[in-house]
Amino acid sequence: MGLSERPPLRCQSCELGDVSPDACPFVEHRYSAGTVLLHAGEVPAMVHYVRRGLVGLTTEWGSREVACAVRGPGTFVGLEVVGARLPEHRAIALTDVVVCRITGDRFGEWLGPTSCPLGVVARAAVREAAFRGSERHALEGSALQRVARFLLGARAAESGAEAHVANRVVAAVLRMRPETFSRVVTGLRKSGVLGRGPELTVLDEAALRCLGQ
Repeated sequence: MGLSERPPLRCQSCELGDVSPDACPFVEHRYSAGTVLLHAGEVPAMVHYVRRGLVGLTTEWGSREVACAVRGPGTFVGLEVVGARLPEHRAIALTDVVVCRITGDRFGEWLGPTSCPLGVVARAAVREAAFRGSERHALEGSALQRVARFLLGARAAESGAEAHVANRVVAAVLRMRPETFSRVVTGLRKSGVLGRGPELTVLDEAALRCLGQ
């Protein structure tokens, strides 16, 4: 029996319906296999909750694919809409799928106001999940690539402030010897990407991004 012939899904059997007893804001929608639900590098217009079928998530780092995962019913796709983050992965329907979807604005309202504990925690959890994609790949590649990604990540996390972390600690996190980390930093300073003071002051963020790819 094909997807279109299957009986409609019941909200009573869905966890979204359980927490939205009055009127669930999600709307059921069906996609055929091969449909792209989420494009990498674009803020999602919709949040999708998979009810039936399989969705594939592929992640590219630079010019090569570095991760591939399969998700089924009970999966949210497009949570990056919270905070308008750019997803690093693409989501594509591997089979015909049934989803319940909602716009980003309405999803934020459904989560609850930022003035309530649940709203704050939910948004923090979504942001944390969004970070995981890039962090999983931060330890790939050469020592130079790993250091460049760390410096960019630290700069972003501190809203443009410089990283004040001991070299030996950074080296341990990046799984390299302190001598290797120091050698990479020295090279970045000589090339003008980092300042020459004791702090890891980024002077050329664009060059650092290129080196991290």
